[in-house]
Amino acid sequence: MKKLITFCVACCLFVITTGYLSSPVAAAADRTADLKGGEITGMYTVILYGGRYAGDAETVAFLDPEGDPYTLEPYAPDFDYSVLTGLPSKDAFAVAAAFVSSHPDFWATQTRQILDAQGHIAGYEVRPLYYPLRFGLSDILDIDYRTKENRVSIRIRLKPPVERQLHGGDGSKDMGH
Repeated sequence: MKKLITFCVACCLFVITTGYLSSPVAAAADRTADLKGGEITGMYTVILYGGRYAGDAETVAFLDPEGDPYTLEPYAPDFDYSVLTGLPSKDAFAVAAAFVSSHPDFWATQTRQILDAQGHIAGYEVRPLYYPLRFGLSDILDIDYRTKENRVSIRIRLKPPVERQLHGGDGSKDMGH
């Protein structure tokens, strides 16, 4: 019973501290969609999140089209990500794919469109998929997008079972546990 109560309290704190509760002031959650066929052109800023140490599974890349109205911003300290600007689309996607494929249990990449609340493309996400035998599932990241004005805030976390597997505890590292 004590574990159930602790779990419920942790879930409530997670919902409150991550902004999953909507208020009239809060922006609608953005979403992703499968990348449609066709050539993607233009210049991009590439955001490389993670890769902090060998075997860092919490790694993902984002492509922010230059000259569009949106700016992608990871909700993370500056030392958790790096930014490359002025890359043509082909180079941007190649850099992102190479970055996310560095983990020894990497299996494939998944590229998705980042859409605002109206369905406009704000950028692209290039995430790694891992061999399911390693983590129990291939997609191990929870990524949340929120748009406020022209800024897209990106929150990146490991899914709770993977967080527990890699770091122990209850998967709530952001809550001070």
